[in-house]
Amino acid sequence: MLAGFVFLPHFGFQTSLIASGVLYALLAFLVGMRDRLRILTIALGALFVLILSIFPHHRDQLHFANARRPYEQDGSNFVRKIEGTADTFQLLRRDLAAGPYYCRLVTNSYSMSATQHAASVTCGCSSICHWRFGRKVRRLC
Repeated sequence: MLAGFVFLPHFGFQTSLIASGVLYALLAFLVGMRDRLRILTIALGALFVLILSIFPHHRDQLHFANARRPYEQDGSNFVRKIEGTADTFQLLRRDLAAGPYYCRLVTNSYSMSATQHAASVTCGCSSICHWRFGRKVRRLC
């Protein structure tokens, strides 16, 4: 419950995964130090630190940038990203004449919705995306 509602939305999946691994390794290290397997515990702890040091951090940022790249070709700019338990939401916005023209919600490399400028002057993404992205989007759009 804590991972799904606190760690994932606030820290992202990669940081949550690393933090969980570190907590489990610390717990195993503390339990293993009181037994006679102390040498093995220290060796495994050193191996864990080595693996953690060569882990490709921020690889998720590259993945999300590649996922939204086809939708940024029209001049849209990245506004915000929220990672959930099942999906990752990315909000893109295109400006025209110093104002918002339309917004696009991208999840799992697919454009789920786009509010094109049909007859309104304001961007419609505040009504579509306000439930997930909060007040920042309402001010931006």
